Amino acid sequence: MMLPANPAMHIVAVRGGYAGLIFQPGSAGGKLIRIYMPCPTKEKLLQDIHRRYGRNIAAITEAKPGSAAAAAAAFLQSYYSGGAQSVDQKAAIKRASPLIDWGQVGDFDRQVLLFTAGIAWGRTCTYGEVAAGIGRAGAARAVGAALGRNPWPVLIPCHRVLGAGGKLTGFSGAGGIATKKRMLAMENSTLTAS
Repeated sequence: MMLPANPAMHIVAVRGGYAGLIFQPGSAGGKLIRIYMPCPTKEKLLQDIHRRYGRNIAAITEAKPGSAAAAAAAFLQSYYSGGAQSVDQKAAIKRASPLIDWGQVGDFDRQVLLFTAGIAWGRTCTYGEVAAGIGRAGAARAVGAALGRNPWPVLIPCHRVLGAGGKLTGFSGAGGIATKKRMLAMENSTLTAS
């Protein structure tokens, strides 16, 4: 995947650290390119961002109201404060979808991510259930690979997808499976299809 031209970043203070938002600025509020899950320090987060985008990425301290960065920042702050259980995830994604740069993922990944976006707070499903849900029964491994590439973790809750029988497997976010387990515990998740 090619890196977008002139991306900008927005650092969001959340409970437990700092999250990062990478977006393509634009007249319509820009497009959300990537979400970085929280790091305990700004320095660590900036190291991760600079490793991928270089040091020339523009730093934005405040997100414009109505922009992709502002919408994602509000969602992350709500999530990490424990308030996201009151958010209708499907409605949030529908509102956020025009702000997301869907052009950076292929058709299969987009189908997987849109299905995963509908897994409600407190619920989980398996990779196989996601595959069946998008009409690709038997493609559980491909679903896992697509979720491993998810550029918008938390907003698109890939942590709510589990291995067969509810096994905690595969999480590419910082902290790996321990982070996935913490997020699911915070959400009081049970193994039920959405």
